[in-house]
Amino acid sequence: IWMLGQARRKQEQLEQKIRLLELGTPVKSESEVKGSIDNTNNIPETCQLEHMSDNVFVTHVDQLIVRNISSPEFNANTITDILHLSRTQLDRRMKLLVGKTISAYLLDRRMMYARELLLTSDLPIADVAVRCGFDDTSYFTRIFRNSHGCTPSQIRKKKF
Repeated sequence: IWMLGQARRKQEQLEQKIRLLELGTPVKSESEVKGSIDNTNNIPETCQLEHMSDNVFVTHVDQLIVRNISSPEFNANTITDILHLSRTQLDRRMKLLVGKTISAYLLDRRMMYARELLLTSDLPIADVAVRCGFDDTSYFTRIFRNSHGCTPSQIRKKKF
């Protein structure tokens, strides 16, 4: 009975963290999402993930990224913890489905979002960086240049 009560409390804590993720609250640390997540409606169990169709799996990963894109702490390890997959399993499946590892895919999604913000808003580049999950504007600019072949200010001026 004691074990059952302890498991139930742990389940409730994890469900509360999942609800925060669903509401778009950024993940504060990787340790917040570690552990088993059983019997939840929105985060599939590992056995369900293995049998999930490819499109549904990628859509599920995309939803996680979109909800947490502005959090610098949200990274590939956080995604593996949420999905209950090892990093190798997730990288292998993402490479098969989208041709990139989860880290590369997450970075690409952040860069696509940055480009969209730069072209459609007048936000300062530092604000765009923060909204895309980067604390350091110079690092953001370097990664953006590597991704797009020009700096954020150049893409904004030229409207590539």
